[in-house]
Amino acid sequence: MEDGQRDSNPVGRGRSTPGRRHRGGHERGLVPRLTKLPWIPTEQQWLDILAVAAAEPVRNRVMLALAYDAALRREELCSLRTDDLDPAHRTLRVRAEMTKNRLERVVPYSAPTGVLLSGYLAHRATSSRARGPLFLSESRRNHAQPLSLWTWSRSSAGSHWPPMSRDSPRTRRDTSA
Repeated sequence: MEDGQRDSNPVGRGRSTPGRRHRGGHERGLVPRLTKLPWIPTEQQWLDILAVAAAEPVRNRVMLALAYDAALRREELCSLRTDDLDPAHRTLRVRAEMTKNRLERVVPYSAPTGVLLSGYLAHRATSSRARGPLFLSESRRNHAQPLSLWTWSRSSAGSHWPPMSRDSPRTRRDTSA
């Protein structure tokens, strides 16, 4: 190929016959396909992320901490309810209807996140004492309404969180698995 002698690579990358995947119709190639590894921030990049997060409201700090500690996807994070928390065991339940594979799981979170969470719950009580969605909007227009997926995307990956531009809840999940 490099010398212009051939148009295609003679080394196979594997073949799959449609409809025969589970009956041995899949062959592995000689050369494996390359997969891109997730981005892992350096120590300085983590410090930058934490410095920016320190200036954020308590709700955003708790959301970032839970997303990182529990490896939550955006939808899983925004759909957490107050009854999904178990502060005594520092765990939270991710309901099956919100997970990608439709399997419920119980995941732990760290002691520092627990402290942040208890501070947020005290703050949340000033807006609403009702059970239901854990994260509520603090805007004047949607005050005490459930936080939407897009609000979290704008607050965590938006222009005022520049160190997070390469990071996402999905990346955090991939690097912690």
